[in-house]
Amino acid sequence: MLDKLKKTSLNWGICLILLAILFVIDGLHLWTNPWTDHLAITFLLLIGLWNAVKYRLVVSSTLLLTFLIMLHRTVLGLSRVSNWTLFGAGILISIGASLIYQPTLKRFTSYFGDTISRDSTTVHATMQHQKIDFDDLLTSLNIKTFASSVSVSFEHAELPAPDAKINLSVFASEVKLYVPLEWNISSDDLTTTFSQVQVDGQRQGTQDKTLILTGNLTASQLTLIRV
Repeated sequence: MLDKLKKTSLNWGICLILLAILFVIDGLHLWTNPWTDHLAITFLLLIGLWNAVKYRLVVSSTLLLTFLIMLHRTVLGLSRVSNWTLFGAGILISIGASLIYQPTLKRFTSYFGDTISRDSTTVHATMQHQKIDFDDLLTSLNIKTFASSVSVSFEHAELPAPDAKINLSVFASEVKLYVPLEWNISSDDLTTTFSQVQVDGQRQGTQDKTLILTGNLTASQLTLIRV
């Protein structure tokens, strides 16, 4: 956990230093090539695009790519196309792509009150509201969200092993997990950025079974509710 935090801090530190250098280069106009205009903003957008593609965030990826095109539209031969036209096209493409691209491994739970079992290993939500009842054996589950509200109840689930993992990739979302009183809750391996983890009740359970939370929580709210 500590090694991961050190690596993350090192990466962000390098990025901020590079960003400062690019701001200075922009201000001094040291490079006059059309492709080198707006270096700092381009660098920020590329970092955002890389993370969006990494976590398969369709809407964010499309919009960030749209902003890059708008920034360099003259070089790309799109000077006759206004920024508003490009932005509108980006919005429509991002919405259309998010409706088409709904990836899960086996079953996509897209309706309120769906039930998933052990043959479904991923819950994916993009700009959606989902309420899910997990009523089978729990060993691992992935929850990936963007700008969504997701509730997952484990009230009727069984934990056959000493522990089970919930891997979170959550951005700008609200996630609620309903956890049985018998299970312990561990979030030591969960990385949070501008986010809050709230436990409604005790982390310590009444049995030697543990729900382990891992992954990333960014600009989001995670609430664990005892049932």
